[in-house]
Order: sequence, then structure tokens, then C-alpha cells
Amino acid sequence: MNIQMKKYIPPIDYRGVPAKYIGQLSAVCRTKHECQEIVRWFGSPHFCPLLPIMIIVPGADAPTLIPGMGVTGAAELQDCAVVAWGKQTDR
Repeated sequence: MNIQMKKYIPPIDYRGVPAKYIGQLSAVCRTKHECQEIVRWFGSPHFCPLLPIMIIVPGADAPTLIPGMGVTGAAELQDCAVVAWGKQTDR
């Protein structure tokens, strides 16, 4: 038997996010560790957020958006976020 429940996702900290994106994101990552914790943030590797994830790397020219569009699972978004962080920090 499968019982579905609502999952509480913590509120997003929008500090440093450009004004036009406030309320338009599923998550914001400001550190590599936060990028590595996306699955835990959403609670399931299979959760498919509709809104994009923003990666803010200090010193980068601009933030990076990773679209989910309701078809990309949190595990894949997490992999993309870690790679994006690594490319922007050359690590």
C-alpha cells in the first residue's frame, strides 16, 4: 500500500537573488555543500520541481539557473548543480 503525504519544503532564503527571480525558484544554492544536498532538500531523488534551481557562486559573473520543468528529478538536478559549481569555481 502506498500512502502519499505532503512534504514540507523549507522556505527559500532569497538574499542575494536578483529581484526578478524572487518567488520564481525551487531552491537556491550558495555553496558546494548546498548543491550536494538538493535531494535532501526536496526529500526524494524522484521529486521533479517545476521551477528552476539557482546556483550563486561568489565572484561569478552571474548566477546559473538549472531548469527542472517538472520532468527532471532532484537527483539529476543535484548532479547538474555540483557540476555547475565545479565549472564556475574551477574545482
